[in-house]
Amino acid sequence: MVDWFMIDQTIAQIGFYLTTTSQFTLITLTLFFLRKNFGAYKYLILLFSGVGLAFASLEFMLYPILHYHKAGYIFFTTNRPLKASNELLVVLLAVFTGLYSTTISLLAVQYVYRYFAVFDKPRLKYFNRWYFIMWILYDTWFGFEGGVGIYKFNEADDYSREYMRREMRDVYGHDITDVPCMIHVVYEDISTNGSTIDYLIRWRCVICTINNAFIMMVQYGIMIYCGYRLYNDMEEKISMLSATMKKFHRQIFKTLFLQITTPTIVLFSPIAFIMTLPYFDLEISVPTGVFLSGLALYPALDAFILMYVLHSHNAGYIFFPTNHLLNASNELLVVLLAVYTGIYSTTIALLAVQFIYRYFAVFDKPRLKYFNRWYFIMWLLYGTWFGFEWGIGFYKFNDYSREYMRQELRDIYGHDITDVPCMIHLVYEEIRNATTSDYLIRWSCVMCTINMTFIMMVQYGIMIYCGYRSQLQLISFSPIAFIMTLPYFDLETSVQTGFILSGLTLYPAIDAFILIHTDLTLVHTFDFIMQFAAAIITILHSPPMKDPIEHNKRDIEKMNENLKYYEKFVKKIYILGAHPLYQHSFVDFFLQNLINRPEIPETLHMNRWAAENEMKIVRKRFSMVKCENCEVFELTSAFLYGDKYLTFDEEESISYVDNTGHLTSAGLKLCNPILRNITQELMRTI
Repeated sequence: MVDWFMIDQTIAQIGFYLTTTSQFTLITLTLFFLRKNFGAYKYLILLFSGVGLAFASLEFMLYPILHYHKAGYIFFTTNRPLKASNELLVVLLAVFTGLYSTTISLLAVQYVYRYFAVFDKPRLKYFNRWYFIMWILYDTWFGFEGGVGIYKFNEADDYSREYMRREMRDVYGHDITDVPCMIHVVYEDISTNGSTIDYLIRWRCVICTINNAFIMMVQYGIMIYCGYRLYNDMEEKISMLSATMKKFHRQIFKTLFLQITTPTIVLFSPIAFIMTLPYFDLEISVPTGVFLSGLALYPALDAFILMYVLHSHNAGYIFFPTNHLLNASNELLVVLLAVYTGIYSTTIALLAVQFIYRYFAVFDKPRLKYFNRWYFIMWLLYGTWFGFEWGIGFYKFNDYSREYMRQELRDIYGHDITDVPCMIHLVYEEIRNATTSDYLIRWSCVMCTINMTFIMMVQYGIMIYCGYRSQLQLISFSPIAFIMTLPYFDLETSVQTGFILSGLTLYPAIDAFILIHTDLTLVHTFDFIMQFAAAIITILHSPPMKDPIEHNKRDIEKMNENLKYYEKFVKKIYILGAHPLYQHSFVDFFLQNLINRPEIPETLHMNRWAAENEMKIVRKRFSMVKCENCEVFELTSAFLYGDKYLTFDEEESISYVDNTGHLTSAGLKLCNPILRNITQELMRTI
């Protein structure tokens, strides 16, 4: 069975990490490295980045899930940050939807700005000074309208909860009563008998759809209108501008084109699909949370689009020393620079070899013979080869593009590039004529990037396959990957990345500390296993637990004493709470009915209210437990359906229980979602 919750969570995490990384990069570039004067557009970029960070962060906190079922959908979260109440979490879900509306409103404002910049420049004054507040209020209003609209019109009521109860239990293993949610159900079944089916339209949910559709149509309409005018009339309007400004406006147009196609795919289409699907009342259930999780990816995509457009000629990097060791010639120092890069490559290759060794030691011990005697030379040659490939590739493919870097090196470092031993990586070469500027790709530098990428992918792939887990070892890969790819964006920035390169020398020391820590950790492995085992102890109640508390208070005192003892050794204690007690030898009784009566009567299921009354005292007992690190969990929600607790699968004719308190494999299967959630929480605790 596909674990949709895990998929939603994974996509949300990817979106969060990509968004935070890209948005902070964009904010840094915009604030400190942007040389051109972009006017108010700069502040629009910063505002959009801030909203994008808030949007992705809130999704990362809540992991909201959107699930479609027949004539409605449910919008909920199973995550509970800071142990927030259900009421607060519902408000945060509404804020999340409000941030979505603010995001698409900000996109529309960017289109208005570009439209004025090309066709009605005097009106750009409405983006300056206090006028800018007007646009902030515009975005805030639509965010408020979207958030409050879904909060009020999709408020869960008794009918909508019952409509989604079984779906929530079957798919996610949660009792809907305990889940903070907003539910959208378009039609209400008001049938009075079995012969006819009548439906009542739930108008408040329809109004919610109209409100959301209005917000999306306003913003999308602005984007379409401005984008269409820019596409048709831009060439005529910018024909009188300078070559540099022509290039800049064309770059802006490319950005706007990408900014209308990308949100159409990522932002508008999924929400429009989810909004309209309930009106068809299809007999299907779709975990549409995947679409919702994908929304967090958009701020990252938009940041990459903007970084693509904010460029001019900075498409390279220079690698050079300022120290002339032993008065060595420039030619010798360039060779030493290549050797330096080769040693870096040898380092990561040997790191991959360590992972291969560990993999063999655990999963394929006989193959450790390939690390003994003369076989060991093979691994030395492996590391040496990749060092040679990187060093030679860097030396041969990075040529002397001196003129491109002359001004930059003089301004920042105070050196004349003619006197500096260096290797220069330049991706694009500008070819100018009287009216236009074109760019030629310098394939030697592209080959250098491909060569380095291949080496890193081989080593990194080996580590991933062999059980790569340590985030510290990203120190060897992430900085180089960043420096390698930055020139391809051709950003209007100058970044002194030497401090990143210097940081690589920290890795051998960090790796040594990791190994020392690992050796010390082995000493405590047994204690950790014992803590882990104790952390998942559960306590099953017995029939005397149903006795009145005043007749037997000693059992509560005994429970508190036992739990106090366990708390000394574990971080968390999970206690299995109240559960209905089934008929003695139930499976025999069930089989007799199955043989003698082909249609098994529903009377074999347990009456919900009788079972609840029986469990009332048990639950009261557990409420009197004094334990800070304890959590009582129940499996009852997995079996609850309407006014009964299920004891067998009516379609498969399989019993869920075999005796008074024993579940069959079919019964355990129903409990899997609940147990999986507990396991995930337990792993986060440990």
